[in-house]
Amino acid sequence: MPETKKPEVKREEYRKYLDSAGILDELTKFLVTLYEEPDKPQDAVSYMKKLLCGGEPDAAEVENMKNEIEQLRAQVEELTKRAEVAEAKLTPSEPAEANSSAPEGKEPKPEEKAEEKKE
Repeated sequence: MPETKKPEVKREEYRKYLDSAGILDELTKFLVTLYEEPDKPQDAVSYMKKLLCGGEPDAAEVENMKNEIEQLRAQVEELTKRAEVAEAKLTPSEPAEANSSAPEGKEPKPEEKAEEKKE
């Protein structure tokens, strides 16, 4: 039968875990802050969440973030379009004839025509 640990041993192991993880320090800081608070909060749990986790962002902050995301998406779309236009300007257009090696608007020289026929 496996040997069960005494409650005191379990408690001490758990306390060591809380200490090594930094939880005891954070809880102590919270309790000191709450103790020193001149106007005690009505909802201590929400107050603790706000202090320990930074709390939830308020509605105005969330709305600002959503607006910023939309502006950035529009900016990305505009820059993508501009990049496509610039790329199209830089990309040489395809020759009118697939087999012709002459630049557009110029007739190949007779020597070039002869070379193409040999190939």
